[in-house]
Amino acid sequence: MLEQDGVAVLMGEINSASALTIMQVAARNKKLFMQIGARSDALRGKNCNKYTFHVDIPSTVMVNAVGKALVRDNMMKDKKFYTLTATTSSAMTLPARPNRSLTLMAAS
Repeated sequence: MLEQDGVAVLMGEINSASALTIMQVAARNKKLFMQIGARSDALRGKNCNKYTFHVDIPSTVMVNAVGKALVRDNMMKDKKFYTLTATTSSAMTLPARPNRSLTLMAAS
């Protein structure tokens, strides 16, 4: 598709596992990939590359923002929090980081 059709830019994807694969294809072919919906933290940091632009924020950023607002408004004291995630291979590790963030915020 990239070579045959002369594609200049790739855009899309909401599934983190698919987005990671497309990121690798974009880097290999030196094409821009505008990743617009997958939110896994695993797509940033060591897995990111100079051909990928993330439009959406990662899940951890959202959890931290909400958690800080809950702490600010004194809404976390003596509360239990649960995280719900999809049962995909890329989502299996998601609860650990948000849960840790919420636990640290609740303790402060």
